[in-house]
Amino acid sequence: MKEWKRRYCKFCRLRDLMLDEVNWWWKVYYLVDYMFAYGCYKLGVEEYWNYRFDQLRRSGRKEFIVGGKRDRIYNICNQKEYRRLVFDKIEFNTLYDRFIKRRWINLSTCSFGEFNVFFDLLKEKQMIIKPTLGSEGGGVEIVKIAKEDDLFEWFTSLQTKLQKTKERWVGEELLVQSDEMRSFYPHAINTLRIYTLLGADQVTRIMGAAVRWGNNGSHTDNIHNGGIAACVDVETGIVVSPGIDTNYKTYLCHPYSSKQIIGYKIEHWDKILAVVTEASRVLPQVRHVGWDVVIGKNSEIIILEGNSRPDPILVQLTNRKGIWNDYKRNIGK
Repeated sequence: MKEWKRRYCKFCRLRDLMLDEVNWWWKVYYLVDYMFAYGCYKLGVEEYWNYRFDQLRRSGRKEFIVGGKRDRIYNICNQKEYRRLVFDKIEFNTLYDRFIKRRWINLSTCSFGEFNVFFDLLKEKQMIIKPTLGSEGGGVEIVKIAKEDDLFEWFTSLQTKLQKTKERWVGEELLVQSDEMRSFYPHAINTLRIYTLLGADQVTRIMGAAVRWGNNGSHTDNIHNGGIAACVDVETGIVVSPGIDTNYKTYLCHPYSSKQIIGYKIEHWDKILAVVTEASRVLPQVRHVGWDVVIGKNSEIIILEGNSRPDPILVQLTNRKGIWNDYKRNIGK
């Protein structure tokens, strides 16, 4: 009962955000329609409004990857015992070391001596720290320690915290992004999310792509933390949709820099696709991955992390089009 009460409150909040004044009859209609859609597709409240199920007929609804279909892709493509190798950031950094192109350290197991050596190699004496099992930008912090005397104090404080919480954290060198990507929004590392599927025929396919920029003073580009996302055409690398945020506000230009979004050509696109295609074959037991990619200062292509349970929201929301049929042809079984 508590779960459905929570769902109802969220449903009403998103309905009021999406629609203008709605009379009681339509409020009842939308609620009943959501319950029907939930029974058919196991979709969440956000998915109902994100993909405007209130405006779609049954044929249109079938095209979107939502709860039940997302679980089906996940269970067919990604073997349970291997998923952690992608989702856990320490496991991922170890397995995909040649793709991440940055220094990193396991803050949960390193000694102060090891940490001191790691930190001494960082050019700006600052790093990014994050929980190994975090998602949606949660828990990410930028740490700057100017005085050497403060280093031991900070390290000791972190170890005390980790012992209490039993969490595992990773520290990583701060990346420097290309001037092009930085020009949109300089206060976060702006990334590309690219979805790959190693098909049943062992051929890697690019299933979708989106670009993400930070906004509103945020240090991450995640759409759940104030960022903006737009759809990228996988053939050309050109942005083909307006930007959108989680309040469903759309942008023709980035509000920080005023740079035009639609029509922007992602630099080094062919090189980016080649890198994620190569990475997709490292662990064939996890066939469907969402890769977060950074274009580096010197045009190097850097994989920031992988997601073994990627939600195609960034493609379906920005492009207003479901992509289930593309997956159904290639997942097998």
